[in-house]
Amino acid sequence: MCIVDESVSSTRVASFAVSEFLEVNNSDLILLRDGLGWTVEAINGPLDLNLAQITSNVKNVLLPDEDDKSDDRSPWNFLSQLSRGRGIDVSASQLARLPQKFYFSDDVLQLCG
Repeated sequence: MCIVDESVSSTRVASFAVSEFLEVNNSDLILLRDGLGWTVEAINGPLDLNLAQITSNVKNVLLPDEDDKSDDRSPWNFLSQLSRGRGIDVSASQLARLPQKFYFSDDVLQLCG
């Protein structure tokens, strides 16, 4: 889930907060981690953002590098451990095969015009 951090954002600056969830039973969302995000500042004029740019930044914050195939450093192992800590037994390879879904709050969508 990507939201706008209103405490930092203005017409020239936008700060985005990102949380990562695991969807179970096709509807229940279990929080795996939060406190992630990024900030962007316009150099000249107001912010000019689109959903493709924001989605790309969310992926950079959350997803493993596509060329990183090593299991020992894989974020999928980390996410598997977080899932187990929340009582969900899922392997790193199972997580890597799940589709990723990106959810954006209304305020993020409004920034995109």
